[in-house]
Amino acid sequence: MNIQIGFLFTLLFSQAVLAINTVDTGFKLATNELKTIVAHNTCKKVWNTSTTNEHFVATKTNPEWMNFYANAPSDIVVRDCQVSCSTLNKTGTYPSGLYTIDIDGAGPLAALSVYCDMDNNGGGWTRIYKHNVAGGFFPTTNSALLYNQAAPTGNLYSIIQYIDEFENLNRFTFWINYPNEGKKNIWSQFTNPIYDTPVRGYREIDIEMNSQRWGGLELGNNSFGYSNSDQSLIDGSVNHSNWYFAIGSDAAYKTGIPSDHNNNVGTQLAELYLHDEGMRPMSCQHILELGESKGSGVYTIYPDQVTATQVYCEMDIDNGGWTLFYANAADPAMTTKKSYNIMKNEFAGININSTNYADINTIGMHNFFDFSATQMMARDIGNWGATDYSTVEFFNPEDFNLVVDIKAGPSRTTPGDCDIMTGGSQFHFRNSNGTSYYLDSQTNWAGVGFGWGDCLPAYNQTGTSDVHDQPRHYIYHTNGSDDLSRVRGVGGFNTGQATVKARYFLREKYNRPKNCMDILLSGKSRGNGSYTIYPEGTAVTVDCDMTTEGGGWTKVWHGYPTHAVRGDTSAEVYSKSNSIAFNQMRIESVNTGFSITDNTWETAYLDKTIPDYFQQVVSQADATSPQVKFADMDGTEDVELVGKYFFHGYGNNWRVFYSCVNVDPNITDRIFIGGGYGKRCTPRDSMVRSDITTCTSSDNNYCTNAYNSTEVESGLGLTLKQYQETRVWVRSLPSMKSCREILDRGYSSGTGIYIIDPDSPVGETPPFPTVCDMGTQGGGWTLVWGNTREGTNKPTTGITYSDSINTTPRCSYDRSSSNDFTGKCSPIARPGMPAAQTLNYYLEYFNYFLGLKHWNSISGNNDFQLLYSWSPDYEQTISQQAIMTVKNFDPADKYRLNIESYTQLLGTVAAPIATSHNGMMWSTTDQDNDTHTGNCATFYTDTPFWYASCWSGKIHGGGEASEGGYFNGAYWSGSAKQWATDPATAIGAGNGWFMIRESNSYGEYKSSCKQILEENPNAPSGNYTINFQPGQNALRTVYCDMTTDGGGWTLVVRSSGVTDLDNSIMVSAIADNLLTERTLPNTQASINPEYFSRANGTTDAMFISPSYNGGAPIIENGNGTWDYDKVDCTGNLRHTSRTEGCAGQNANDNYDGADAYNLTINGGNEGVVPAYGTEVCYSGKGACSFEFYLR
Repeated sequence: MNIQIGFLFTLLFSQAVLAINTVDTGFKLATNELKTIVAHNTCKKVWNTSTTNEHFVATKTNPEWMNFYANAPSDIVVRDCQVSCSTLNKTGTYPSGLYTIDIDGAGPLAALSVYCDMDNNGGGWTRIYKHNVAGGFFPTTNSALLYNQAAPTGNLYSIIQYIDEFENLNRFTFWINYPNEGKKNIWSQFTNPIYDTPVRGYREIDIEMNSQRWGGLELGNNSFGYSNSDQSLIDGSVNHSNWYFAIGSDAAYKTGIPSDHNNNVGTQLAELYLHDEGMRPMSCQHILELGESKGSGVYTIYPDQVTATQVYCEMDIDNGGWTLFYANAADPAMTTKKSYNIMKNEFAGININSTNYADINTIGMHNFFDFSATQMMARDIGNWGATDYSTVEFFNPEDFNLVVDIKAGPSRTTPGDCDIMTGGSQFHFRNSNGTSYYLDSQTNWAGVGFGWGDCLPAYNQTGTSDVHDQPRHYIYHTNGSDDLSRVRGVGGFNTGQATVKARYFLREKYNRPKNCMDILLSGKSRGNGSYTIYPEGTAVTVDCDMTTEGGGWTKVWHGYPTHAVRGDTSAEVYSKSNSIAFNQMRIESVNTGFSITDNTWETAYLDKTIPDYFQQVVSQADATSPQVKFADMDGTEDVELVGKYFFHGYGNNWRVFYSCVNVDPNITDRIFIGGGYGKRCTPRDSMVRSDITTCTSSDNNYCTNAYNSTEVESGLGLTLKQYQETRVWVRSLPSMKSCREILDRGYSSGTGIYIIDPDSPVGETPPFPTVCDMGTQGGGWTLVWGNTREGTNKPTTGITYSDSINTTPRCSYDRSSSNDFTGKCSPIARPGMPAAQTLNYYLEYFNYFLGLKHWNSISGNNDFQLLYSWSPDYEQTISQQAIMTVKNFDPADKYRLNIESYTQLLGTVAAPIATSHNGMMWSTTDQDNDTHTGNCATFYTDTPFWYASCWSGKIHGGGEASEGGYFNGAYWSGSAKQWATDPATAIGAGNGWFMIRESNSYGEYKSSCKQILEENPNAPSGNYTINFQPGQNALRTVYCDMTTDGGGWTLVVRSSGVTDLDNSIMVSAIADNLLTERTLPNTQASINPEYFSRANGTTDAMFISPSYNGGAPIIENGNGTWDYDKVDCTGNLRHTSRTEGCAGQNANDNYDGADAYNLTINGGNEGVVPAYGTEVCYSGKGACSFEFYLR
């Protein structure tokens, strides 16, 4: 009877039942309508597929509802869904309040009573946390993971522990709410903040509070960045020790909870909500996962959960969920003809509707960066079968974006020229023919496309448009707009047939990472622990280190080198091989915490276990300089380590596992603890080897019975077995252009050898090695030139102008005639280090020169900082060191050396390069650009420089022939004909190094408002978090003026009527957390304008005060860095220096008194004079308010 009634209502629905759509009345389903219905604690997605019949869904009683979805009409599709705040909200009949919900569905968690907000921000929010100070504070920060879970309306409540259950499309959509202040932030991020992993995938949705270094939520007491010292479980002061936006605090901030304000009490009420389905569908895959697919067709999505976008969704082929992002065709009758690259530059979208999917004029491209895609599908709907497809699948969004952006490999013009993809990238190819394989090589065809057939042996490709199994071209001729080439490659090849209609789709899938780095880059990290990876498709359970040196490490071995040397696995704790892809290897001492990281020249694959590779080295004869070689993807063992820190021999039968442990392959369990082979082993300095009776001979370094001995030495407190216990990790590091990028992205392993690729993977120059100084002044310095005393056949001797501009690293050994000018720089890898290892001791082993065009590539063709370091002789510390800002390093101007902002770091002797050679062009033996009547370059063994007439303090002195009597080494100052001996006077030839560092930041946070505006020309004025100090805890929330005079201004100093301005406010950070509180009375704030200016190489300044110029901005463009080491007596904005003022300028003349560290206008007669008592604004303006910006 119930079935008949339900069926009768379905057939005979009439206008008489319009007042329905509640559980009590039932629900109307219009034609082609899909509705979420939650009735009697059961959720269903019900879709009426009919184009003619409306339907009625009876839900008043549970039997009626069960009957309907169990016996639905043939044109009704019913899908399961989970009862949640979101699905209840979609039903449209449930108010805000408490509901019993099983948040993990069929999982082990019991149903919970939760509070659902159905009224705010679109509704459907689950409150997972509430803290009302009236109820006190959490007993501990960890207790805030799960607290009073049965009391969702209580003052202290949390189910934060269950955040994972709210993930949708690899994202968590959060809303942090401060009801008392009426403020909120809504955003999404990849990462769950309860895990020890940095924020990834942060996207703003509705942000009202972005001060105090806001950037999403992260674990408070973390190990990857700056811990908040366990002040709260979670906070939003990302990568900082502050704990604003605190979630789960166990003590008061003042009298409340720190939110975004610098107030006297803190907030009294904080709430955190999650949206289990996301506020809106973000892609076709998301629609599919929500159970709301209506088959292939046009849908509205919101990639950022804000902006509506019409897209075509392919919901039927290859399990569906594909979003059309690029459409083009070859038909000559097309009204608009654009290339792939034109569309990529425009990102104008695709004008799609229900009827024009197959139209030749349906063309365009959506911004694929708006998605977090990992897979791409190509189809030619003009020629292929209805279900034909060709897919390329990557394992993290970064790899996908590189390929689709045509930036994954260098340009090639010859068939067969294929390259290893950058950063250990690998992809999986599949198609509708059943073809399936993995590959890490590709051809960037003529620099304008992507394919890989040439990389495969005996590939077979026809000239027709069909589904190719080994396509040379997947996306081809991206620059071509003409009919023949516009879509000549679609998942394969075609000869330009007019019938080709190209449709490219993307999809988000994160379920088969090839290593731990893919998990990290996809935002799926849950901190250190066990994960399943799929190297080349095979599931393997591994341990991942997600925090050390930026994380992403896959553990591949844990054991004892004494056993590995003979292939004995009986004592192994852990071992993996499984063809895991990597380009970095780290060896870690389990019980001392010491570790060393080395790079491979290209992507390697762990086809053997670590003991197998070590035995490979043991089996090599000493005469061949035994070293490890790993397999490439084809299985050929030809991939070497760059620094050669691990698994090598050195000529006397011993084999180095790593520098802390050398093993005798001939005597069981005998090790050598010399510590100097490769990067020096520092723990051995504390080891009292004489305590162990089996450690004998030279300095007790030769130890037998190294596995079974139970003697404990007193320095480290370890047995020999514990000392040698070792873990080995590998990871695939993305391509990096400089040492600063490595540092900014968190992948630094300290000062040492790295591989960089300044012109990016698509550039013509392959990656090459350099030394990175990761410590000096924040670190991030890239070696570009090094010259040591003595030696011949040096890198710059006799070099032509062209070579001096274009060369990859040219290197030579110290005090030797041997060199390597191939770009591999073999002298950079040396077998041993001296006992007292410092940066300059390491650099003394070789000479190095990198062509000037690569300096520009590193700096992004922008201004950069130059670090000159000098020591008088070998094995002496750096005694003179200075940083300079180099501006307008222009090839059209012969790379003229324009230096500003000289800062002496060590020593007292100023380097003449900043004075005598400032403003000089680059000269070589075949291009005379100096001011001498002759050619200076020819006078000194044909060496290049920024000669004047001729030199003082030149990094390669008289050249290797010591011409003119000048010595063969680096001069800091002068040109005395002698070897340097005195570190203080810096006279004579010693050892010197040039390193450079760009001003732009590569991390999530940019270095200035100008960089923010350059990357997003539509960025509005407002508060932004920047990072302008490499390698330091330097995140600062600043106000950016994005409109005045072109915008890009960073507010660096402000005062709101302070009567006693801090005298050092222009050269110190003062209350920088108040910088954005621009209207807060009687406050001052600064981020140290001088340091900011030096770090960013600013050129423009702007001063605004209601006391001057009617409150209108006073701007000085092109005045150079705002630096108090130099005086500025001209222009709209001026200042004294530390040693000089400007005569006759009333507010700008007394440099060591009232006018120190000032800022003046009106010809230097008025302005801000912090040291002039209460009259902050001279003259007669008293304690005025002002803002000062730099750009």
